[in-house]
Amino acid sequence: MEPVVKGSEAQVERAPHPHPRPRSRPLRQSPPRAAPPRSALAPTPEAAPQRIEALDGLRAASILIVLLGHAARGNNAPGWLWPVRDLGILGVYLFFTISGFIITLLMLRERQRRGTISLPAFWRRRAWRILPPFAAACAGIALVAALGLMQWHWQSFLGALSFTKNTTLFQGDWFFGHFWSLSLEEQFYLLWPLLILPLLRSGRAAAWLLAASLASPLLALFSLEVMPPKLDNTLPCIPYLAAGCLLALLLQHRQRAFNHLRTRRLLRRVALVAVPLCALAAAAFKRDDPSSALAVVLAASLQPLAAFILVAESVMEEGLLRGPLSLAPLRGLGLASYSIYLWQQLFLAPPDTYRSLWWCTAWPQNIFVAIACGALAWLLVERPVAALKKRLSRSPGATLKPAAA
Repeated sequence: MEPVVKGSEAQVERAPHPHPRPRSRPLRQSPPRAAPPRSALAPTPEAAPQRIEALDGLRAASILIVLLGHAARGNNAPGWLWPVRDLGILGVYLFFTISGFIITLLMLRERQRRGTISLPAFWRRRAWRILPPFAAACAGIALVAALGLMQWHWQSFLGALSFTKNTTLFQGDWFFGHFWSLSLEEQFYLLWPLLILPLLRSGRAAAWLLAASLASPLLALFSLEVMPPKLDNTLPCIPYLAAGCLLALLLQHRQRAFNHLRTRRLLRRVALVAVPLCALAAAAFKRDDPSSALAVVLAASLQPLAAFILVAESVMEEGLLRGPLSLAPLRGLGLASYSIYLWQQLFLAPPDTYRSLWWCTAWPQNIFVAIACGALAWLLVERPVAALKKRLSRSPGATLKPAAA
């Protein structure tokens, strides 16, 4: 952009008057305006996004749901825990919605600051965040398997390493089985950045994300009735990712609608209680009758909506969950939730999967050992890697960008 032209230079030149009139006083010229610096003419970058503490608390709630669901089938599990035996998946669904929100929000803010999204930089940041803790967990579980302490399949290990655990390409087992969700996440990280820019340019991103969220019952029925062996760990999960992406898009570009909702606190309180409770009841109905089309439709209709509401009330200004979920113990557990999820399967397996039972695989110590092992992995792997990534990003000539998530 050209500098602003001075006022005197912008005037049109006139021919001199043949008999110029004497001036009683000199013509007062306006002081020239300084041209704004080139940096001021560019869009002002938005401040770097601050960490949303309530999301760490929501991660803590998610991992606790997973732990209790897995522990219900574990060694010496109490009877009162049995009803939640198949509800650990709800914690994973909530993780998907949180992930969709964070990833989309970061990309939208990068596009707002830079005008585009750097795909290589995005994928590098995801690799630094995901791969080191994942590699450490795979090595640890493989070492325990090599010592002959549990029943496992080497093909399941290959499925984890290739991020194809959400398919039936390789044979599965318990100890590497939970990597199906990580496989789906990695596929999401690969594909969604390729799709978001064209969707944003077309102006139809929100419509497509809303359609994907509302298609949850159809996708769940399709995976159940048509090809359950291959897509039951993929298709039903797409609406949860889409719900998180949609929330980020609405918060970034439709702030007026959320400002209107801020005044409807009574309506929000009712929705925050009623929708998750109905979704939990639908999940219990599906648990007891997993082949029922009605149960599948009810669960698939209510659960993405419940996840959307929970994440929204955690990230909105004056969100109803921002205070309770920002407590320090919950935030600490949420920070280590990724490593806890990677390692928990080792301690919460059904009794028949171990060659011999260990003290740390029985209730209730298995819960505490799983959390402690994940927290230790967070301290020894995640934090040092994050510090190294930060140092590399600040070094001269480095191309690595600091991650905000």
